Amino acid sequence: MPVTFLYGEFDWMEHETAEQLVNENIINGTVFSVSEAGHHLYIENPVECVANILLCTHDEETSNLFIFN
Repeated sequence: MPVTFLYGEFDWMEHETAEQLVNENIINGTVFSVSEAGHHLYIENPVECVANILLCTHDEETSNLFIFN
């Protein structure tokens, strides 16, 4: 099952471990870093946060429609 990791650009949680697990194919997943956000990325940059969720659950076209409409 694919796993999606979302971190804020200034998050106190370290994203390196998730990136290593994905890069070494230990976990099938994707790591996103939401710009201009800390740990509460859904509040600090909700548009980019939701766009990344849509990218994982739907596709790039749906994500772009959300951003540009």
